[in-house]
Amino acid sequence: MISLSTFSSFGSFEFDGFSVDESNIVKKRIIHLKSISPSGKCPCCHTESNAKHSYYVRNLKDLSWSDSSVEVSLKVKKFYCKNIHCSRKIFTERFTQEIQPYARSTTRLQHQLMVLGLTIGVRALQRISSHLQLEYSTSSLLRFAHLFQVNDTNELTINCLGIDDWAFKKQVSYGTILVNLETRQPIALLPDRKVETVSKWLLAHPEIKIITRDGSSSYASAATKGAPQAEQISDKWHLLDNLSAVIRSYLEGYKSDIRTVCENISANEHEKLKSTLLSQKI
Repeated sequence: MISLSTFSSFGSFEFDGFSVDESNIVKKRIIHLKSISPSGKCPCCHTESNAKHSYYVRNLKDLSWSDSSVEVSLKVKKFYCKNIHCSRKIFTERFTQEIQPYARSTTRLQHQLMVLGLTIGVRALQRISSHLQLEYSTSSLLRFAHLFQVNDTNELTINCLGIDDWAFKKQVSYGTILVNLETRQPIALLPDRKVETVSKWLLAHPEIKIITRDGSSSYASAATKGAPQAEQISDKWHLLDNLSAVIRSYLEGYKSDIRTVCENISANEHEKLKSTLLSQKI
């Protein structure tokens, strides 16, 4: 067990509405918290009560601290509901958004895992989780990734839209993904790639000025039908792919000339040219 003065040297550990009772370190840091609020509100009738019934302890995982995992041991009060007409006679105190009912980890840890999972993928995150002093299965990490909330597209002004397909199951079933290219965030997933489905969504967003898409004729028709005011361009990948195809086609006509030039270059000139290219990092 360590004193609070020693505990404070590790850094700041704060939760609004709570006081730190003690902190233990045994391979992991265990922070003992209790609420400083003397009363609680019934989640059913919202009647406030200070009539304590009992206590129990909840254990939650929190953000790792240096090379140690952190566990929050939370002392939770139970109260009698003072509303005689309420169906719930005894209730457990509720906390801030940082600690949700029934959760086994803090909200800030869930948010961190959600961001990492969406950035590098849950399988990659699961492989490195032990280095973050966190042990989670891929199914748990996937559950955190599902906490991601897409903004309501009815409240967004979408100027540049990216359209592409995505697979429910590869080579079997595909849908359509719509991405706001200014925020680089997905804004809608459509159940299929049909012209009617995509054009119906586009008609609800007349503010769209630019649409990037692949060479699919169905997406071309949907964009023309649903957003005639928008300029259609190929997306970045297809632009580069088309460019490489044109360059390959152009050089194909000079294959014999290129071979002749290469054969006439002496070994000394070849090495000199190679060193020049390497020095210029070409």
